[in-house]
Amino acid sequence: MKHFCLHCGTELQEFKYVCPSCHHNTYLDSLDDKMVSASAGILSAVNIELNTQWTKYRCGKEGSTGHGFAAEDYNAFYDRISGNVVDQSGRSNELNGSDRIVNGSPIQVKYCKTPEATVNAAFDSNGLGDYRYMTDTGPQILEVPYDQYERCLQIMDEKIRNGQIKDSGSLKAKDIVRKGRCTYTQAKNIAKAGNIDSLLFDAKTGAVIALSSLGVSFCVRLGIAALSCKSTEDLKLAVQLSFLEGFKSGTITLSTSVITSQIIRTQFGRNFAALMQHMSKDSIDTIYGTSIGKNLVHDIASGMWQKSLTGAAAKNVAIKLVRVNAITNTAVFLLTSVPDTYRFLVARSISSPQFIKNLVVNAMSISGATVGGIIGLKFGTPGAVVGGMVGGTVGGIMSKTLMDRISKDDSEYMQELIKIALLELSNDYGIQSQSEFDAVIRNIGIDQVIDTNLLRAMYVAGQQNDDDVVRVNLAKLALNYQFDVVARQRRRFHMMENEKFILDSIDDIEV
Repeated sequence: MKHFCLHCGTELQEFKYVCPSCHHNTYLDSLDDKMVSASAGILSAVNIELNTQWTKYRCGKEGSTGHGFAAEDYNAFYDRISGNVVDQSGRSNELNGSDRIVNGSPIQVKYCKTPEATVNAAFDSNGLGDYRYMTDTGPQILEVPYDQYERCLQIMDEKIRNGQIKDSGSLKAKDIVRKGRCTYTQAKNIAKAGNIDSLLFDAKTGAVIALSSLGVSFCVRLGIAALSCKSTEDLKLAVQLSFLEGFKSGTITLSTSVITSQIIRTQFGRNFAALMQHMSKDSIDTIYGTSIGKNLVHDIASGMWQKSLTGAAAKNVAIKLVRVNAITNTAVFLLTSVPDTYRFLVARSISSPQFIKNLVVNAMSISGATVGGIIGLKFGTPGAVVGGMVGGTVGGIMSKTLMDRISKDDSEYMQELIKIALLELSNDYGIQSQSEFDAVIRNIGIDQVIDTNLLRAMYVAGQQNDDDVVRVNLAKLALNYQFDVVARQRRRFHMMENEKFILDSIDDIEV
């Protein structure tokens, strides 16, 4: 399958990745969109599953305990970004066990409406009995709402004086009570969708994984681009472009994480997730039935949680990951389809077949990225990013190859018209040799005249009546200068200044 260099228009065979005319790395053109969206879905899904207990938020309904779990996630997030070692032990649901362990210290989180209710919830018989959360080394730390901290200290002092904390020794209230990072009201808001507190929390948690996506994308893209760099200036440009693509990848990952986190707080999102869980269970069961699939599920679950998981526990992790990934992939698809949707519906700069083709290729790229990203999870976040990129690229190339057999790209059609423009301009300027034509093509490549903007402009110019003449004329206007530059470099022969030479030469003609 032939393709074209978007920088100079040279037609290339399928196996050519670097343009022989302008040395542009055309392989990167095929990676641009895939690299942006490739790993965003799987990274966002992993982030949500690892760092939130969204299924327990209960959409922030009054009277529910959902805000308590939201407070746990919020405070644990700040512990992690502060450089502490956090073990979210509470997910094991052990009776009177800690909600998390920070640097070896067990912590119990209580977020109730009043300070009295918050502290009493940590004691038997609604505050009248002994402290419930004891370990072999003493009482667990009690984490309370930020705005209730001072009053909770006073209440805990009373409990210590009353002897309700066994083996407290010389401990004081400040040794047991810890100020949480969010208030009671903020915790309630975090458990709901569509408010500033929950959006900020989702943005903060998503930003961490987005930075990973940015960094790995930058390194991979720069590594590929550096292979075709011929000078320091080329390398500098490659660094700049790689950073911008990495930044774009990070932005997509962050947006995906925030959108998904907000959706799954709604009833619609929960219903959709439940449907996806039912469907993914059957798929995981089928995969787990094979020896290779069983090992893959174990590797995925263990890599995700950074500890050995097998059997039903590993299957459960994989099912939940696929469940959330279905939502994140939908978000990625919508986000990355916005430009094409705008060009089709508003700017009218691409055709209906091209629009449908782009959507199919995009969807297949994301599906490929999911497979690659999940497999790469066994190597942690970098593995998921690289695996997503590779999977997204392979999926995109395969689907584009298939779709190319069905429908020709608008860009390829415009490239055929550019060939006509090059031929007509060559005749207009009387291009006299291959070296002159090569010089024209070289100048076109240096000035980057033939790019996606020109191709889209050509399509729009002739769209009304599908007028190829108008499109060719537009291409000639764009390319005219490069021909003029070459023509001006020809040697000039001034007739009047060489009149005697001309006449003598004519006289020497033998009749």
